[in-house]
Amino acid sequence: MSFNALDHSTLEISDKDDNDTFGPNDIVRAVKVKELSKRDSARVQREKGEAYLGYSRMGSKVLHNSYRQARRQGPRCTSKFCVRSSLRQCNLFDEKDRKELFDNFWRMNWDQKQMYICQLVKDVSIKERKVDEESSRRKRSKQYFLITTDERHVQVCIKMFLNTFGLKEKMVREWLKHKGTYGLRENPLTVQKRIDTKRQQSDSNQALLNRKIGLLTFLMDYPKVDSHYCRKDTGKEYLQTSHQTLIDLYKDYVDICNHENSISLSFPVFSGTMKNLNYSLFKPRKDQCDTCIGFKVGTLNANEFAEHRRNVDRASQEKKNDLNAAAMKLFTLLCMDAEGVVLCPKLLASALYFKSKLQLHNFTIYDILTHDSTNYVWDETESDLQSSTFVSIIIHHLEKRLQSGPLPITVYSDGCGYQNRNVVMANALRLLAIKYSRSITQKFLEVGHTHMECDSTHACIERRSKGMTFNLPSDFETAISTARDKPSPFIVEHLTHKFFRNYDDPNYLTLKSIRPGKKAGDPKVTDIRALRYDPDGKIFYKLHFDDEFKVLPQAFNKQNISVPTNLHKDRLAISATKWKHLQELKSVIDAKSHSFYDNIPHRVGEEKITSENDKLKKVMANINLVEATSTNKNVKPKVVRENAKRKVVRKNTKT
Repeated sequence: MSFNALDHSTLEISDKDDNDTFGPNDIVRAVKVKELSKRDSARVQREKGEAYLGYSRMGSKVLHNSYRQARRQGPRCTSKFCVRSSLRQCNLFDEKDRKELFDNFWRMNWDQKQMYICQLVKDVSIKERKVDEESSRRKRSKQYFLITTDERHVQVCIKMFLNTFGLKEKMVREWLKHKGTYGLRENPLTVQKRIDTKRQQSDSNQALLNRKIGLLTFLMDYPKVDSHYCRKDTGKEYLQTSHQTLIDLYKDYVDICNHENSISLSFPVFSGTMKNLNYSLFKPRKDQCDTCIGFKVGTLNANEFAEHRRNVDRASQEKKNDLNAAAMKLFTLLCMDAEGVVLCPKLLASALYFKSKLQLHNFTIYDILTHDSTNYVWDETESDLQSSTFVSIIIHHLEKRLQSGPLPITVYSDGCGYQNRNVVMANALRLLAIKYSRSITQKFLEVGHTHMECDSTHACIERRSKGMTFNLPSDFETAISTARDKPSPFIVEHLTHKFFRNYDDPNYLTLKSIRPGKKAGDPKVTDIRALRYDPDGKIFYKLHFDDEFKVLPQAFNKQNISVPTNLHKDRLAISATKWKHLQELKSVIDAKSHSFYDNIPHRVGEEKITSENDKLKKVMANINLVEATSTNKNVKPKVVRENAKRKVVRKNTKT
């Protein structure tokens, strides 16, 4: 048994027959949500008269790239013949009546639309022919009617009829071919309303099931986020709400039921459904926003917290609007973020616990519409985490996108300074927009609420990596490539030091700052919510998503070099201590992997620190408290010795 819910999802609730009795706890059984395919989603939008992305054929290929506009009501009839006619009464309907007919028609399902049109078109014999019957292809004539507010059928011309419903003549002709199948004397909406009312009054089990579906719809449509930082500890989804208790959320559910004139379910059923859907009201402490925590403990006033929540909700709405626009092929929508550092080797041996290990980095760029996820992986010997490292990856990825398609690009990310929101990134994106004559837009989410689709990639990788052993960095790349099967496997690109470019080179930079202001009190870089780079070289910014784009008040310098130089000449050397620890770990690592660790570049000649006293002496020497060259074990700090000398001098003077 299945029921349609919001977002065209299908809820499968147990496998009972319609005649079975549903108990109050049946709702907390396993619920499976099936999302519609692209083709079915386009069909649903087409049947509702909404804009959708259709299909076209190019040779033997079928492409999903044909944008179809939403149905619109055409102009009314202005024919002088209809005004003089005693049969046609096109002028009887004003724009308000026509709008009501249009809206009611497109609220019907597809079968109801066909039945409704068939009952409004009358097939009659031809009264007068102007050509011979044998030479004419027309065998019958059609009369078209519209229904007035007092349920009268009034004849109108075909133009008035088709434009009122936003239909094409060809579609109406196809429907009329099946008039023997369709045909209804009463308005289908009225019939369906009477059937639904009778069913709710007579079928108590169905009414109870509808209430359960209402609860599931309420919970499933509630804004949620994955636990971004706690995926290793929990698989729950957390509701985005300011409520502090479950009973407060239940009160919201009851208010919605009262508003819709329906009966709410009990609180035990509500809490049981939350538990079985693996939903939770609170997020783990380390996953919460600092601003939200500050308000909770009383260090933030209510006005500041309310402003913070408005910014969070506005950023979420901005992202939804961009997703709808991207679905209409207006631009390519991406999001990006770096995964937490992964250590290699990753084994279960106790010898690893107190040893330094090699750091692996993964930067993910995710296509929100197609769900393609590209993961760029490197270790700490290939590059560090400076701005040019991330800019090299992002420019490489965006350049491939711009070469393969004509659409502009919009990228969502957090506001990390060295990673996403800095002058090095802005300079590179500006030059890329000029090179390909395409607009590029950066948008930054609210601090503490930067949950994005690319986080699902990191969650999949962490689930796949759980229990696996990594002898080499390539084992981590294997875990990424096998972490997902549908809709497509994750893409992995291994990066070496030759890949990275120095985008921070002063000879390459044309921009000194992206700060919107100059003096104290003016907006700072961290206040920017969006940056747009136009093909003409101009940069625009927004401080709030509701603002209009403004030109960035910064001057551009002349570029001395057109291509950035290599960021690193060779692989980066790790410390001697880390290299020593990796050599010691070879006793628990697969023998085939030993050569990799032997060839890791490392610094040599570092001073060995053998005890805590030696560590203390080295620190004190750096701040000029102890002479580092002294070998006397009982050496006193330099300050103490200088004070002693002053005392001797004063004593000799007195003498």
